[in-house]
Formats: sequence, C-alpha cells, structure tokens
Amino acid sequence: INLKHDISSIEGATALTQLSSLNPVMFRYNWQNADDDLVPGFIAQEFEEIFPSMVFTNEKTGYKSLSYVPLIPYTVKAIQELNNTVESLQSENTYLKTEIVATRELDRQIQYQNEQIASLQEQLRSLQSTVALLQSHISPPT
Repeated sequence: INLKHDISSIEGATALTQLSSLNPVMFRYNWQNADDDLVPGFIAQEFEEIFPSMVFTNEKTGYKSLSYVPLIPYTVKAIQELNNTVESLQSENTYLKTEIVATRELDRQIQYQNEQIASLQEQLRSLQSTVALLQSHISPPT
C-alpha cells in the first residue's frame, strides 16, 4: 500500500464478463515450423478490444504484444465471482432438496388421509345401508 494510491476494487461481474469475452487460441508464430508445438494465447487485436491497457504496440513495427501479468487480478476476481455464484447455487440447492423432502412427506400424509377418507366413506355407505334396511323392517304404527 505504501507505493500505491487511487486503489479501487475490480467489479466481479465486470471481470467475469471481460474474461468471458476473451477468445483463447492455439497458434504458431510465423517463425515457427509446422512441427513446433502450438502456443496457447490470444490474438492481440482481439485482446486489445477488451483490455486495451494490456496491449503494447511497437511504434517501429506496428506489432502488438500482450502483458499477461495484469490479467491475474481480473482472473482472481472472476474466480471469486464464480465461487460466490457456486455458493449461492449450493445454498439454493440445499433449500430445494429440503423442500422436496418436505413435499414428499406431505404427499405421503395426503395419500394416507385419502385412504382414511375412502375407508370412512365405505363405512358410512355400509352404515347408511344398515340404517335403510332397519328402517324398512320397522313399520311405523298406523
């Protein structure tokens, strides 16, 4: 901190959006042979559209080069943002699993109650039949 001023945070969503916009590629430099290993990296002109301060243009040749070191804080911030998202989704997932368990238990209770209602309805019908039969055998006095 002794050597820095105007310190500000990198916004997580911004860092993630910027990093997601990058197009990582594999390539060979023009001076490499076809049997040389491909090099991972970025196309400087594309990279410059997203992180202009990390691209340097040689005034004599016009060639562009990248500085990857300043990309590290953006990468860290994007990872933190993704981690926050993962934690939030894990929390939501845990809540939803709890809700599913509770819903299944309620479903079991409803099924049991429906079975009890069906049984009681059958008993009621039986009692109604018995009452009707008894009423038909008892004749009112005339």
